[in-house]
Amino acid sequence: MDVQVIRRPHHVSHVPDLGHLISELGDVDFPDRLFSEVRKLCGCAHFVALASDQHEPIKVIFATNEGPARLAHATAEKYIADHWRYDPVNALLPKLQSADVSVRTTPRDIGSGQYRRDCYSQPKLSERLSLLRRRNGITSRLHLYRADGTASFSERELDAVAGLSEVLFALVAKHSEIARVHTNTPADLRQCLLMMAPEMPRRELDVCIGIAHGQTSEAIALSLGISANTVLTYRKRAYTRLRITSANELLARIYADGSAKTRARML
Repeated sequence: MDVQVIRRPHHVSHVPDLGHLISELGDVDFPDRLFSEVRKLCGCAHFVALASDQHEPIKVIFATNEGPARLAHATAEKYIADHWRYDPVNALLPKLQSADVSVRTTPRDIGSGQYRRDCYSQPKLSERLSLLRRRNGITSRLHLYRADGTASFSERELDAVAGLSEVLFALVAKHSEIARVHTNTPADLRQCLLMMAPEMPRRELDVCIGIAHGQTSEAIALSLGISANTVLTYRKRAYTRLRITSANELLARIYADGSAKTRARML
């Protein structure tokens, strides 16, 4: 394995601006759009994002690829079901509290023949570049794979990925947070909001649910049969009640409280 502490180089000029992807966070097409940008940067064939913490098992945030549909996702599912515990990068995790790390791994670094077959030979992959981060008890892994028959990641590509790593981690984390909230039904969101603010009136709840599902003020107004200005009034009252100031804070509260509720049911 080739292990490097990520030090974002100041001289890299070919790192793309990914700001245009912010409006797509939480959408089903976001992983493919992000993969398209990353592939231009380093020529990867698969892009997989995973996360784990002390309360939940490792999970696939998203997995996308060029070529056959969902191949990366199927490979990632095999990885988390059978092989991730034997990944040699696990030995590096205790070092992640102070710095992010990038690791290049080839099939030669894998001791298990089945692991090599499932995650390299069968999907026709030759090399993996992993970006690893641990923050607040959550371990994030971004895996970028090269296809068979292509050259190894070049130094220029490694520098470019290092220059973009902070943005990649931030985008993936926010996408995961928003997508997780979006999978909740209105009834789930209503229950979660009432747990945070039992006295919240129905219209404030309706507006917050719309915001959590990514609706604009105009769309919320249309669905509720009220004016956009009235939506803004209810939003302001709800935010004051919840002691927050933005949609991002609302999503963070719902995500945190919903995760805590889920863990409580498991105990």
